[in-house]
Amino acid sequence: MNKWLLFIPLLALSCQLFDDDSITSDSAYFVLCEGGFGSSNSTLWTIDDDYSTATGPVHWNPNSNPLGDVAQSMTIFENQLFIVVNNSHTIEIMDITKDGATYNRSIAMTDAGPRYLEVYNNKAYVSCWNLLGIAVIDLESDTFIDTISTIGKPEDLLLIDNMLYVTVPIAADWSNLNQVLEIDLDNQNEITRTFSVLDGPTKFVHYNNALWITNVYYDQLWNSWFGTSSIDLSSGDVITSLYGSSMNYGNDIIVYNDQVVRTYNNGVSPLNSDLTIDTNNIIDGFKGVYSLGTIEDYLILGTTTDYLAPDTVYFIDSDGSTISTLTVGAIPGDFAFYTE
Repeated sequence: MNKWLLFIPLLALSCQLFDDDSITSDSAYFVLCEGGFGSSNSTLWTIDDDYSTATGPVHWNPNSNPLGDVAQSMTIFENQLFIVVNNSHTIEIMDITKDGATYNRSIAMTDAGPRYLEVYNNKAYVSCWNLLGIAVIDLESDTFIDTISTIGKPEDLLLIDNMLYVTVPIAADWSNLNQVLEIDLDNQNEITRTFSVLDGPTKFVHYNNALWITNVYYDQLWNSWFGTSSIDLSSGDVITSLYGSSMNYGNDIIVYNDQVVRTYNNGVSPLNSDLTIDTNNIIDGFKGVYSLGTIEDYLILGTTTDYLAPDTVYFIDSDGSTISTLTVGAIPGDFAFYTE
């Protein structure tokens, strides 16, 4: 979920905190900060091997050569990092090694409203709100070769073998929608199954041969309603749990310690098999939790209290103890891990 905010110049910041050898020297970790809508202050940061230092912005100078306006998401494929910049309508491509990232090239997606990206058979599949579909880009030539039409504005993408799954939370007229699509990339990009879940399917993960999906939608008075849905990929059965109208829930969901975990109550909570919140194992006590990730044994929380830089990323162990606190740019929204 993106927030609209004013530009504030960013400084390269770092914080030395502790030593840990749990990540090998052939690894690199990245934090993507959205920045404010209309501000072109999106930033990319690197985290060192022991989680003790955040360095950035990487490559781009936010004043003279900005990354762009609202960095929505990033995806690592082989030795490249693909950054989807929503309001600049571009894909920024970085070459990555254990030492960090260097700029390679940009792909313009004029007025497409790109959101999320997956790569399959050297083609990029990009969900685009303004296209009401998924753009297909040949990465050899950076040319657009197809658009997979969806029933509304496609959001998150998840690639499982040759099947691409997409959440569609919003209709073309901005009303609520409840669709998850399955697309066979080996069969002319055919939509093979359409699942109906709770309104507003947003982010999802694959666990135990099922899709676990966070849901958020708005009623006629613009009250937020939250829930979780799951789809059994073998049977096609759908389970839903509607939590109600509350601001305790976020959109992010991951698999951590063999459990599905979602943002909840300015922290995180595992989900029970019936999709309810596991209230006995909540990790909370943070402020302004905006995003959630994981690396090896740790949870990562991106936080912002005012949607202005500087903001904070926390590394947390399974007991809920904070291992590291790092300062980054405005609105840390996505995380990526690379190993050679």
